[in-house]
Amino acid sequence: MLEDEESQTHLEPLERESAEEWRTGTGNAWNLFAHWKDFVMSEKLLTSMVHIFYAIPPNWPRGSNRERILPTIMAILIWLAFCMEMSIIKLLWTQGDQGHAANKHPPIGSVLLVVLLVLSSTVSFTIMVIYFFKSSNRFHHSPTKLIPGFEFAPLGKHQDVTLKKEHWLGVNLFLVFAITGLGTSLYNAMKVNIFFSFTDLHEFTKQISDVQRGLYYSTLVILNWAHMSSILVCGTFYIACRSISSHIDFTEKLLVSHVTDFNSAKEIHECLLKYSEKVLKSLTPWFTVHSSLFGLVILLTLLDIMSTIQSSQKGHDISKIWLSEVTASWFVAIQFAFPFLSASLVTRRYEQMYEQLNRRATNVTNCHELDAFLNYCLRCKSGFYVLGIRITTSHAVMSIASVFIGLFRFYKELF
Repeated sequence: MLEDEESQTHLEPLERESAEEWRTGTGNAWNLFAHWKDFVMSEKLLTSMVHIFYAIPPNWPRGSNRERILPTIMAILIWLAFCMEMSIIKLLWTQGDQGHAANKHPPIGSVLLVVLLVLSSTVSFTIMVIYFFKSSNRFHHSPTKLIPGFEFAPLGKHQDVTLKKEHWLGVNLFLVFAITGLGTSLYNAMKVNIFFSFTDLHEFTKQISDVQRGLYYSTLVILNWAHMSSILVCGTFYIACRSISSHIDFTEKLLVSHVTDFNSAKEIHECLLKYSEKVLKSLTPWFTVHSSLFGLVILLTLLDIMSTIQSSQKGHDISKIWLSEVTASWFVAIQFAFPFLSASLVTRRYEQMYEQLNRRATNVTNCHELDAFLNYCLRCKSGFYVLGIRITTSHAVMSIASVFIGLFRFYKELF
């Protein structure tokens, strides 16, 4: 009996120590999970990557010309890499004209798609360097440092409207999805040696010197840096659209709970429109060029479908070509279709606000004033416009579906 009591006395400290270790380990795991959750639902990932890929200094913006030196050099290097890539494509095409057995003509559609993708990333990087270092874009007052801090004072006093954690979670998930798409596309291009139906991408490197080969692969590194930067632009554009949506949320609450007459409602609505126009205007050059190139990508995808590509694919595994079609279309969807989806969110949120006001604006005692205000809102046709076209959800769905047209080339090979 005494032995049992002594053994129990010895066990109790051990049990308490084990329980304490378990609680400590559980607490550390929970703290790690909480920190990770806070990270993925914050602006840290996108902001850090933008600063790295666009060479933005930590204490930016200071308004110094020195801040622009490194980004300008990077933009010049990317343009030189673009010119190098074009000369390589010209070389491959010339070898095809000369009838080299190992270097037949690559598919014209795939070649032009490569040209447009590289051009889009190069132009995007240049435009965004101007965007971030333009003196009129005041990032000093911006809480995110991704979009300029424009004034928004619906009640006569500036209101800081922050983005929701769900918005940051959405853009961080997009980054993971986009980086995966770029990585798989890059793997197919470098390891499998296929991009879309453009096969034997790097066969010509066997016929050049080591210096030329090193220069070529350095060019690829620079261009993929530009591709990654273009993904970050899409994320920044998404945040800009979500910022407008958050300001629409704030305006809707004001109109529903505080406004009692037409004039005050119109004044608040005009303040929202001015803010939206300023944000969209700051990114309009990028989106206009981007959407124009997207139209050309769709046309070239159709051209690639109609082109004869059997000769360039003989001897290649059809499953590898199919995988290349999927991953390359995935990357095109990320780079071109996602901005259309982001833009359509702005238009849709305006429409939802007007629907909610029609149902919930009970503070306006005069029904005629409410009708006049809603008619005024409908005449404004608020939303996201590019080249005079109002971007809606239908445009976003069509843009996402259209980039996967190239997948049907697989059936051309089978039949």
